[in-house]
Amino acid sequence: MIKEIGQKVFYENDTGNILIVHPSVRGDEIYVKDRTLDEIINLYPVLKNRGRNTFDVVELEYGQFDEDFAQSSERWVDPLTKQLKFAYHDPSAPEQPPVFRTPLTVEIDSLKNDLNVVKTVLDEIILGGGI
Repeated sequence: MIKEIGQKVFYENDTGNILIVHPSVRGDEIYVKDRTLDEIINLYPVLKNRGRNTFDVVELEYGQFDEDFAQSSERWVDPLTKQLKFAYHDPSAPEQPPVFRTPLTVEIDSLKNDLNVVKTVLDEIILGGGI
């Protein structure tokens, strides 16, 4: 059976700066080990040598935000909401600095949902004789 474990994003509590992104893993459950946070922290000196109260972690589902990590130029965690923010360059204005925003994958899912609602309403109007 295939086991999937998502990325773990460790960040500074006070700034939201990302310290380490522990990678996701996918494979046969015989070989894929689900490590505890303490085991992961001990793998990285930048975490191991810090006070545990100075950083936190966002645990992602397998594949969650993969496209955002690939397409964004910078990443940050909002320390108040513990939500990831990504900075993207505007292709029509590449000289402008990137802007931090909600992950594009989340925005796309929201727009798809809105589009489905509009389609459903239009179908009801057209098929129901509302026009």
